Amino acid sequence: MQPPRIRAFADGNYLLEFDTLASTQDEARERVLAGEERLVGVRADYQEQGRGRRGASWYAPRGECLLITYLLPVADASARVQAMLSMAAAVAVADGIAALTSVEPRLRWPNDVLMGSRKLAGVLIELIRAPSERQPDRHVAAVGIGLNVNVPSWSGHLANEAISLRQATGRRWSIEIVEAAVRTALIDTQRHIAGTDREWLHRRWMSRDATVGLRYIVGTPRGIVSGIARRITVHGELVIVTDAGDEIVTVSGHHTR
Repeated sequence: MQPPRIRAFADGNYLLEFDTLASTQDEARERVLAGEERLVGVRADYQEQGRGRRGASWYAPRGECLLITYLLPVADASARVQAMLSMAAAVAVADGIAALTSVEPRLRWPNDVLMGSRKLAGVLIELIRAPSERQPDRHVAAVGIGLNVNVPSWSGHLANEAISLRQATGRRWSIEIVEAAVRTALIDTQRHIAGTDREWLHRRWMSRDATVGLRYIVGTPRGIVSGIARRITVHGELVIVTDAGDEIVTVSGHHTR
């Protein structure tokens, strides 16, 4: 593996950029556990084993997508914190894109960024316990983002399911400029959620929501059920109504057609 390019920032933090990695998530986790406290992110031009939620593979042609894992400090590793971060990251991606371009992405719970009904970006959140001498109970969130930037077209089933920023706007974009826009929006979002401003995050999500009315599959103590999304709570939970009329509140599940 070639050594990474180091992008240093004025505050002493830095971002690592690789030509090829197995996974930005795995590289970021290993470096956090090795004690790299100033590392804010790991980006790759290409991932050999990129993955999304529920272990799904993530197709990304070399050099055409933003493939990055940001590292954010978090208070704890609870499921509620993970759900909130998942929403926050999706909001940041959508806001960053909107600030840079003329498009207004929509959001589908738990963390899909859409143009129309097609997926523009996805988010993967992993929480890492990484104690240090100064912070024995330190936790870090690895916020993986896969954003389709300059992919000109898709084949097979992806032709109806995926979209790139290039397709949405009719022009190519610098990956570095897109990354800076997403990072700026993520920093702004982090300021709000660090103060546990759930109301702000909920308002930002709902202004772009494309979830309500869609069908979801969720797990319950009594088995897997499906239902129609009714609302999203201020804590980032999804509320569905099953075909039997029961209301279920969940922090995990996935959209189905």
